Amino acid sequence: MAVPAGTKKKEAPSEPFKRALGLAVRAIAGDEQVQVNYAP
Repeated sequence: MAVPAGTKKKEAPSEPFKRALGLAVRAIAGDEQVQVNYAP
């Protein structure tokens, strides 16, 4: 999800963690189609 240069908003501190967790869950499941959702 690339954002064009100059329009990049500051990323929330939790976003890198969410991306890493999603990748880890998919790897452990052995299924790249697994979806990880977060609720407030």
